[in-house]
Amino acid sequence: KDQYAMAWSLLKVWNTQNNPPLEITELKMVFESILKREATKEKTPEEIEIVSLAEAAKQNEQEVKIRSTTGFQFLDDASKGGFGQGELWVIGAPQGHGKTTLGMEMTLKLAANGVKTLWLTYELLVDELWEKFKTMGAPEYFQSYTTLKQFRGDIGIIEKVIAKAVAQEGVKVVFVDHFGRLGGKIDKYDSGIATNLAAYLATLAERLKVLSLEQRVCIVLMAHTRKPQRGQKQTTSDLANTSGLGNEATMSLILDREVDEMAFDEGDKYSEKLFVRVDKSRWGKETT
Repeated sequence: KDQYAMAWSLLKVWNTQNNPPLEITELKMVFESILKREATKEKTPEEIEIVSLAEAAKQNEQEVKIRSTTGFQFLDDASKGGFGQGELWVIGAPQGHGKTTLGMEMTLKLAANGVKTLWLTYELLVDELWEKFKTMGAPEYFQSYTTLKQFRGDIGIIEKVIAKAVAQEGVKVVFVDHFGRLGGKIDKYDSGIATNLAAYLATLAERLKVLSLEQRVCIVLMAHTRKPQRGQKQTTSDLANTSGLGNEATMSLILDREVDEMAFDEGDKYSEKLFVRVDKSRWGKETT
């Protein structure tokens, strides 16, 4: 604690030399990011301290653990208050069933509560995404971020982008649209499994779960499900091409569109009504 106090004092002195100096809130964010980065650096065996479970739990309790409301009461109830640090959420549905729209609604509600988000979109161009946000009432400077240029969904790049967004902007929730578009090499030692799509995506899900823990963010993945048969109730096991994603997920939301029984055209068989179902929850609360 004495070291942290000294470091904070030195940082404030350094800030007086900036022109203009950072606001105190920004300075605190920089300081916390530095502490977080140092805390997550790999340690040598000599640096790793072994303590009792009780002592480890006590020290972890002293860290701030904040949940961010989803803006939907039934989702907050099912998740003990909303998006949490170190969690992996999945929004699953067939194509065109509203995954991106739900993620955008959540983003707007998070922004209204001062929670910063990051969007990594491989489904829409950034300008298309922004136009959709504006039609939903997003203000010009609401606090959701993305990369200046879109890049392929390489997990190594994604790890660096999320780490930078956390350190630079204080991002708490990351939306990835969508999981099936992630690609690129994982690592040399496991590149061979890329020939097996299910195993490859399962490894990606595991990496993203670890990333959420390392960066203390909630990562929300949009994922396609297999096309349902008429009247079929889909579950997390229907996520396309992989069961690994469902296994890693803290929360799995499945979207269902209401079937319009009066529709004559097969392309218009769904009404505008959308059901969001909590199909899997770490806390065992499944609801619609």
